[in-house]
Amino acid sequence: MSEEKWKCPKCGTENAMDDNFCGECGTKKPVIGIGMAQTVNKQETIEKEGAINESTSEKPKKKSAGKIVLILAAVCVVLIVCGVVINAQNKAKIAEQQRIEAEERARIVEEEMKAKEAEAKKAEEERKAKEAEAMKAKAAQKAKAAQKAKAGGGTKIGNLYWSKRSANKMNWDSAKQYCENLNEGGYTDWRLPNIDELRKTIKNCSDTQSGGFCRVSNSCLSKTCWNDCVYCRYKENNGGYYSKLGDGDEVVLWSSSTLSDLPDRAWLVVFSNGNVNFFQKLVNYYVRCVR
Repeated sequence: MSEEKWKCPKCGTENAMDDNFCGECGTKKPVIGIGMAQTVNKQETIEKEGAINESTSEKPKKKSAGKIVLILAAVCVVLIVCGVVINAQNKAKIAEQQRIEAEERARIVEEEMKAKEAEAKKAEEERKAKEAEAMKAKAAQKAKAAQKAKAGGGTKIGNLYWSKRSANKMNWDSAKQYCENLNEGGYTDWRLPNIDELRKTIKNCSDTQSGGFCRVSNSCLSKTCWNDCVYCRYKENNGGYYSKLGDGDEVVLWSSSTLSDLPDRAWLVVFSNGNVNFFQKLVNYYVRCVR
C-alpha cells in the first residue's frame, strides 16, 4: 500500500489514498492531480485563515474583558465615592440637626431663665411696692399723729404728748384743775405731769435732766432728796436752751408731785438754768399738761 494520503477538503481529515470518501465526514475524494493539490492548498489556506481569524477574534475578546473590568472598577470607585459623599452628607445633616436641637434647647433654657428672672423681678417689685405702701401708711400714720400732737400744742417725748403752755401763770391747785378740764387737739385726757415726767423735758443739764445725778423723783419726794441737786448756769434769753419743748428762761413749770415732808409745796422745773426746785403751791407758774 502506498503511504500517501489525501486530505479532506471539508474537514481536513487525512485519508489513505485508496479511500474514495473521507472517513470522518464522508466527503468524496477529490480528483487526483492539480485539482487535488489545489484542494489541499486551498484547505491549508482555509485552515491558516481560520487560525488567523481565531487569533484575531481572541484579541477583541481580551480587549472587551479588560474594558469591562475597567468599567466595573470605575463603577465601584463611583459607588464608593457616592457612598462616602452620602455618608458625609448624612453626617452633616445629623450634625446640623443636633446643632439645631442644641440651639433650641439653649433657647428654651434661656427663655426659662428669663421667665424666672422676670418672675423674681416682679416679686421684688411687688415686695418693694408693699414696703413702700407700708412705709407710706406708716408715714401717713406718723404725720397724722404729728398733726394731732401739733393740734395738741406740743411735741411727743417718749410715749407722752405735751400740750401748749398755758397763756397765764397759775397756782398749783389751779394748774391741776386746768389740765383736768383741758380739751385740746380733740383730747380731754390731759393731766398735770409728775416730776419724773417733767424732768424728761430738760436738756443740756446732765445733773437735773432725766437720769441725772439729782435724786428728786416719784420715789424720792422729800426736801432731803433735793440737797444733792446741782443746777446749770443761768442763761438769760436762752430761747429754750434747757427745754426740749422750747420753754425759755422766763418759764417755770409746775409738776403734780408734792413734797412728802412739806405738803404745802410742790416740785417744779426752772428753765433759766435747768434747775429742779420746789415752791409753795400758792405761787403762780406756767402749766404744760401731759397725756
